[in-house]
Amino acid sequence: MPSLIDRTWTPPVARRQLGVFTSAQARATGMSRRQIDYRIANGVWKRIVGRGLVLSEEDVTPRSLGVAAWLTRPGSILLGPAAAAFHGAPIPTLSTVDVWTDRPGDDLGGGIRPPACPPGPE
Repeated sequence: MPSLIDRTWTPPVARRQLGVFTSAQARATGMSRRQIDYRIANGVWKRIVGRGLVLSEEDVTPRSLGVAAWLTRPGSILLGPAAAAFHGAPIPTLSTVDVWTDRPGDDLGGGIRPPACPPGPE
């Protein structure tokens, strides 16, 4: 029996975000929480960092990790190896993305971490 799920569908906004989107963006197109959970549980979509999702067959790049971090915490700033990789520096595979956020003690989880010591004043 053929699958009723289009395994290539993502929210239209993902085209502008290097293929990355959030469950909130999928919900905004009319998907139910159950449909989203089903696609994640059955490997149609995968979570990369934070709230970022991509199609399972998509390659995860440093740039897509950066977009996922920003979608998780808009206004955050990429730091360290993640920032270097985002701009094309040859960095080995990243398992976490360091960001600066203006919310002290912000636990972003999901492979995103704020620095232990925020940048000082200029």
